[in-house]
Amino acid sequence: MEDFDQLPAYIKAEIVFKESRLVKRINHQGKTIALHEMHGHFLEVFYSFKGDKIENICLANSERLQLYCPTLKELG
Repeated sequence: MEDFDQLPAYIKAEIVFKESRLVKRINHQGKTIALHEMHGHFLEVFYSFKGDKIENICLANSERLQLYCPTLKELG
């Protein structure tokens, strides 16, 4: 998974949408961010409504996971 962030965006999108499981979507700072789980790793898909496109797909930063479930911060 370390090499995932180095892949071209179209390949990342193909992999994520074929092999992952959507966990949750949130709206944050004018974007929709979808959290996906794939092979034990969490990935974030950043979508811009304004540009009507996926802006980025990357491995999720563990510090950002509380955005999807605020109680995670309380449990940690």
